[in-house]
Amino acid sequence: MATDQNLRGGAKIPAIAWREFRTTVLTKAFIIGAVVVPLLMIGIAMLAPYFMKSSSSIIKGRVAIVDVSGTVAPILDRMLAADRGEGPPVESAPSDDMPGGSLALTLVTETDAASIAPLREELGTKDLVALLVIPPALVQAPVADQPWPAVELLVPQSAPWRITARLEQLVRAAVVDARLANLGVDSAQQRKLMQRPIVDSQRQSGAGETKRESVMSRMFVPIGFMVLLWICVFTSGHYLLTTTIEEKSSRVMEVLLSAVSPMQLLTGKLLGQALVSLVMLVTYTGVALSALSVFAMADLIAPIQYLWLVIYFVMAYFMIGTMMVAVGSAVSELREAQSLMTPIMLVMMVPFWLWFPISHAPNGMLATIASFIPPLTPFVMILRLSSGSEPVAAWQIAASIAVGTLSTLGMLWAASRIFRVGVLMQGKPPSPRELLRWVTVR
Repeated sequence: MATDQNLRGGAKIPAIAWREFRTTVLTKAFIIGAVVVPLLMIGIAMLAPYFMKSSSSIIKGRVAIVDVSGTVAPILDRMLAADRGEGPPVESAPSDDMPGGSLALTLVTETDAASIAPLREELGTKDLVALLVIPPALVQAPVADQPWPAVELLVPQSAPWRITARLEQLVRAAVVDARLANLGVDSAQQRKLMQRPIVDSQRQSGAGETKRESVMSRMFVPIGFMVLLWICVFTSGHYLLTTTIEEKSSRVMEVLLSAVSPMQLLTGKLLGQALVSLVMLVTYTGVALSALSVFAMADLIAPIQYLWLVIYFVMAYFMIGTMMVAVGSAVSELREAQSLMTPIMLVMMVPFWLWFPISHAPNGMLATIASFIPPLTPFVMILRLSSGSEPVAAWQIAASIAVGTLSTLGMLWAASRIFRVGVLMQGKPPSPRELLRWVTVR
């Protein structure tokens, strides 16, 4: 704790801010949560494909198929042989890109329906890992208004999930090939005609360079920016809430107020936690940029987005921070703060609920109106500006900054009034109506 000598004159607010910053950042919990965990997440994401491939094992066994028509079994046999590496690949067979090991399954064909019962009893023994029953009507000419019968696939209780998934893929393809063959259709030509064209989507930069377009990545850029803002702001806001309550309940607050004014203490706490939040913002942004660079996707984010991130970060932090410190000064225990925090958290969840419609239509009426409703302004605006689907009008950006700045100043003024009254009060926690009355107390 800073001494009276350190808190003289103009050094009071910086000393309080440094104390707040030091007691939060220089702890193992903060270092692990803000630095180590993000790095571990990036490392796991990068190494997961390697570990999944290197841990593969070969799954062996026999698959019995009862195919009275005799048309599906030969096709499925060729597909399983290709899986074992004993024959040429079958074009109609889906690619085997699932993790969990390679398959080396051998097909045993039966054409007599009477063999189904004995095979059921044998299932799970003598390395019989699956039983397929192909209804004859499944490969015949289609009948109008009548659904196709289903293929019956039986596996024992201990069968790996991969066997079921792979056999479902292959038997579907084999049945379709058998139907085409019965109709005298060239299956290879049919597949060529039905093959979906490849669309090579690329992004072109201002310098004329092109890179592969990723629609899904661009969809999640806005929510990524907002989550980044949310984590940094609410983590520091929670520290403000808890430290204010702890200092008040332990009477440390009274000692501090003997050396500084309530306004100086409030300002110092806000500035100290602002530095904490800034450290988190820089750390998480750096980790995210490193990950994007590794996957050659750093150009998804325009440089101007970082400027908007900083501007709306400052706005969001002081809006949330003032509410947190005001609530913390009004109560003596953390559980007492829950009733006051619930309406605040419900309001602050609105940007998450409206993420998709706002990022999909950043200039729609919903997005425009929500941009000028504090304290939603910074979160909604960062969604709109990072969506990239439509440019946001310059006057709306300027107006949102103006509205946000005025709202932040107003919330700072209201929080200072509540802090001045509540910081030394003990006993029953105030109601929201009493907090509003404190704002008007002279």
